[in-house]
Amino acid sequence: MDQLAGVLDDLDLIRWPRKRSSRHPFQNNELTMLKAEEDELSDTDLTEIYKKHLERLEQQGIDISDAQSKASEEARPLHNHGVFSKAERALTIAGWSEGVRRDIWIFRVVDQEGLTPLLVVLNESYEEQQRAAEEPSAT
Repeated sequence: MDQLAGVLDDLDLIRWPRKRSSRHPFQNNELTMLKAEEDELSDTDLTEIYKKHLERLEQQGIDISDAQSKASEEARPLHNHGVFSKAERALTIAGWSEGVRRDIWIFRVVDQEGLTPLLVVLNESYEEQQRAAEEPSAT
């Protein structure tokens, strides 16, 4: 994979996330923004909702000593799963080593002539894909 990324980079088909530009010196670069996304708490974490629910049950005198309730009480908030977490998970599933998973390289695909059909598919929304699949074929 590293060799493939190197070849694609040499061909200017992918690029490393951009650094801060001289025209926008106070704007974070792409890599900084991706790392900051990983530091955030998850918007979809249900931990606090479960804890509040358990507090209400306890106030009503309902026994919450079961294993599931204890696990919810002791759960820690989840971090946001940004692009780095998702890439690490994909490498874990693929069986890559722990050291490799900690040093993830993220590249952006560059819009190049000849790649346009590929980029259109990658950038197309799910809804657009569904509409295209539902349209009757012209055969």
